[in-house]
Amino acid sequence: MRITLVAALIAIALVVVREQRVLQNAGLIGYCSQVVTPAGKTGFWHECRPGKITGTPGLPLGPCKLIRHQAELDIWRCPTELAANSARQ
Repeated sequence: MRITLVAALIAIALVVVREQRVLQNAGLIGYCSQVVTPAGKTGFWHECRPGKITGTPGLPLGPCKLIRHQAELDIWRCPTELAANSARQ
């Protein structure tokens, strides 16, 4: 009985963490999000924020270019829109 209860609690915790982005909201894992393209610029712009566990994620694969690097965020410019990827978001 106890094993079943513990397994159920672990399963529920895993679902909550995955669905609610608890680790991301707590600042433990980094994430990237699309931002408004600056006036006079082209492409799709993204800001990537660091997490305490994972550091700052990046978009180095493909044609994306790092525009600005700071401790609290990186700004990337991509010529095409990125496909949705939960690991990158």
